Amino acid sequence: MDNATGKSPAENLSWKGQAGFVLTALALQVCYPPLEWTWAAWLVLAPLILGLGRGSVSAKGWLATGWALGAVHYGLQFTWLQHALVLVGGVSWPAYVIFHVIVALTLGLAWGGLLGAARWLWLAHGLWPGYSLPPLAALAEYLLGVLPFNGIVWGSLSGAAGLSEAALGLLPLAGAPGLVFVLCAVNSFWAWGWSWSRARLRSRTQGSRRSGGPAPVAGGPALGALSLLAAISAPLWAGMSGAPAGISAETVRPAGFIALAVPGRISMTEMAAGQGRSQVLRSYLARTLEALSLEPPVDGAPLETPVLAVWPESSANGILDREGVLDELSAAAALTGTGILLGGTTRAAPDGAPGPQPAAGEYNSAFIAGSRPEYLRRYDKKRLVPFGEYVPWGFGWIFGDKLTRGEEDFSPGATAPVLEWEGHRLGIAICFESILPAHYREAVLAGAGAMITIANDAWLDGPAKRQHLLLTATRAQEVGREVLFVANLGPSALLRPGEGIAGNPPGGRQPFFTMIRPDRRLTPYSRWGLWASLLFMAALSVTASALHRLQSRLQSRLLHRLPAHGPLNGQGHDPGS
Repeated sequence: MDNATGKSPAENLSWKGQAGFVLTALALQVCYPPLEWTWAAWLVLAPLILGLGRGSVSAKGWLATGWALGAVHYGLQFTWLQHALVLVGGVSWPAYVIFHVIVALTLGLAWGGLLGAARWLWLAHGLWPGYSLPPLAALAEYLLGVLPFNGIVWGSLSGAAGLSEAALGLLPLAGAPGLVFVLCAVNSFWAWGWSWSRARLRSRTQGSRRSGGPAPVAGGPALGALSLLAAISAPLWAGMSGAPAGISAETVRPAGFIALAVPGRISMTEMAAGQGRSQVLRSYLARTLEALSLEPPVDGAPLETPVLAVWPESSANGILDREGVLDELSAAAALTGTGILLGGTTRAAPDGAPGPQPAAGEYNSAFIAGSRPEYLRRYDKKRLVPFGEYVPWGFGWIFGDKLTRGEEDFSPGATAPVLEWEGHRLGIAICFESILPAHYREAVLAGAGAMITIANDAWLDGPAKRQHLLLTATRAQEVGREVLFVANLGPSALLRPGEGIAGNPPGGRQPFFTMIRPDRRLTPYSRWGLWASLLFMAALSVTASALHRLQSRLQSRLLHRLPAHGPLNGQGHDPGS
């Protein structure tokens, strides 16, 4: 029951309010592929924030309705699960529907907790939702980056605005949580402006000089105005980064290398139908050799520049063994003078590389077969796709085995996601890992000067493939690294910080050359992670609070200087003057 009205939360929220929540969830979808109107993310939350500070709905009521909003939002975001689970994975329709509902309701709790907490702070402490919602949304963004299953940021607010002009400067400075903080604060500013304007208009029509409108505390409007200023000026900060101490200018930007991206064109149906490993590998190798015959591979690149051919995830279409395919590929790399990076399934067997050897199990791995075959560089995927590469405890009754081939769950790797090649340290992300902030930070802090993502996007439908690429571009902005994204049956491209998507046009599946320029500088977010986000948000909040106090003092001094013999009349003239 609501103490203010004696009604239940459901009774407090009218059908118009419930419809407004659904409309907000629907309006959010225009920010994501296929429409991808990133500018709308800076507007569509304003009606929600405006409604959050009005009415008599309890905190429990807002938690419940926020949960419903989140369930609708994530239910629409994950419609591609039907393609992945039913059309590709062969999961039955009843199992798919149950799983989709579980995903929507679970992730919808993020919105429920967000709005419920904001409403409680308004009712219990008088804290205007436009001031409390930005830090709460930033916290939810951070939690989605680490929970559940090592993080799932699909459909997060940062993904809605990740490639907007404002994100180019905000992401390297404060990461996705900082971007979401500013995003919500700007939406709060529009909500406050609308409410204030309506109150002013109402007061004028009633012949009163009282301005009315909301009474945000601790500088809520000032925070929104500062955030709007930060968003507008953010493109000027796009190059913000600092070189680590002790690194000379010559080694901050080491010499680059040429990458040959070889996207895949093999459907999951063809893989499952038994298109053999040898046939698939011969196809990739033939396309690689054909592309290498072009002269020159990259205009202006020195002839001695090393070349790394990059094939997608699962390009081996089976188990990779050391005494066979990999040695043969190393021989081919030696003949052509290139390296070959490819993905496949491996078992825990010593690969000759220094360091600890993997434990027993099967791994989704990436290899670099080099022209100097002292040993094969190998990275085992650390952050596995739940249900696709392993079945979490308690869900076996829905799925049985994982969706990928083989009855045994994949085992997670234990080493840093970095491989060395020709003097370069390359960060490696295998498919799902490319959307996770923690994975990219780990690679960069381990010395990665550039990132390479290999993916098998045959599991995804069209909009989901595009969103996978955009989320990867968001991670590239955060850490300030070029990312070569090479996918099977999906868009492949070079993602450059401050530039977005370059290289091969998204959707193209032809091999293409590009110059990779490693960078050893660390952005503030790469260096400090969540602390960078917190410092950025604290700086905005403290400045906004200081401006609010300054405004209050100036108004107080102005009132003390007014004539003491009478108030002003409705026309603003002193009757005694």
